Amino acid sequence: MHGRVSEILSRAGLRSLRGRLSPAARAASIGLLLAVLAGFGLTAFLFLRDGDSEGVDLREAAASDSEGIDLPEAAASDNEGVALREAAAFVAVAFVDPDHGWAIETLADDETHLSNAGSTILATEDGGHTWTQQFSTSISLDTLEFVSTQHGWAAGRSGSEGGLYHTTDGGKTWVELIRDADFRLVSLSFITPEVGWISTADGALQTTSDGGHVWARIASPCDEHWRALISLVAPDTGWVLCLNGTGAGFMGKILYRTNDGGRTWEELSNASGPPETVKGDLGTGGYVADMFFLDESTGWLIYDRFPIASILITQDGGETWERVLLPTGNDKDAFAMSNFHFIDRQHGWVVGALGNLPGQIYSTSDGGQTWAIWP
Repeated sequence: MHGRVSEILSRAGLRSLRGRLSPAARAASIGLLLAVLAGFGLTAFLFLRDGDSEGVDLREAAASDSEGIDLPEAAASDNEGVALREAAAFVAVAFVDPDHGWAIETLADDETHLSNAGSTILATEDGGHTWTQQFSTSISLDTLEFVSTQHGWAAGRSGSEGGLYHTTDGGKTWVELIRDADFRLVSLSFITPEVGWISTADGALQTTSDGGHVWARIASPCDEHWRALISLVAPDTGWVLCLNGTGAGFMGKILYRTNDGGRTWEELSNASGPPETVKGDLGTGGYVADMFFLDESTGWLIYDRFPIASILITQDGGETWERVLLPTGNDKDAFAMSNFHFIDRQHGWVVGALGNLPGQIYSTSDGGQTWAIWP
């Protein structure tokens, strides 16, 4: 302690006075200096605390490093994909341009099963080379949607609780719009920062015109208790895929399109009955995990698991569908997909799990004809 005080006195230009001060004077001088230093430390501490009180930021303290989180080389080389934490899996991804994107990461109980330990939303501003942790919740999020670099939504469920969250600042802060035991969201689609649709587990469709604060129910073409996947390309133009009867590799599917905001619906494909009654290219085989339309002509479907894991593309608004290659490039791989997103007809991302590896992100630059482990 005496050596530290001497160093401080020396830096302050006071050490040269030691020989000319009495012991009592020296003691008084040192006491005064220590009091000043203590006061400065208290002031700095209070200043830092005051800085935290100006607003609510849902990011964890570790995420305050503005340089982002670099992807560990070991994780990328071991898993041949993108991973930030051991036993973590990506379950959803959303991009608005080649640089700005978000992903939901959920911890897994083991290599293949997701847990109910909650989720974290990560963001990138450099095409996925570095990520910043933005928001964590006890809800196991599985749905993510962004319409600009500022406006986004995320939803999911854990146990008896379901939740819907909204950000207006690119994910730095999130507002809880819904937290309810009865909230079971199936699909989410926004076309502007204000206008969007959701579908819930009871087969209902709901629309909002204020970003998700107030919702109104609209007529659904799906039978009650059928799951509905939705995708909008304009406030009045969108598709609903009704799904039911999963089991033994089969799922009933009916695809509808609306051009008047859901007041009327046109049936495009129907694979809900015996094989001889199937209409269109969507057969009863396989489980559909996600649907995304880019515009009035171009859209994609993903069938989520082997042996009929598939990506289908339409160029005529859902009238006909063509199968494209899986991200693995090998139909014999036990590959499962959960979520995907396109920003134009060529560039898209899909979340999938290969074998015992957790969910990883793959990208395409040719409309889904070929894929690469990303980034």
